[in-house]
Amino acid sequence: MIQKITTLYKYGFIYKGVTYGWKDKKLFKLPYIKNNRSYQLKEIPLNCFKSTLVANIQREKLTINKLKQLTFEINYSLISYIDNGNPF
Repeated sequence: MIQKITTLYKYGFIYKGVTYGWKDKKLFKLPYIKNNRSYQLKEIPLNCFKSTLVANIQREKLTINKLKQLTFEINYSLISYIDNGNPF
């Protein structure tokens, strides 16, 4: 049986042509296509650097305050399909 799951990313930002979204206070790089290559959904970890939270976005360290300034309402919905009969 195939199950359809829809995830809504209400807030996010676009940085250097790539869309990022916030879900449950976690940052995700949303799927996109660039130069005929497709990139999948990926969680971006927040690291502590000299007592400041930073995220490595497109090879640049951006602080949590900079991410808050970039964030706006994106309303991006991602549809995933899961097959319960498939072991992987």
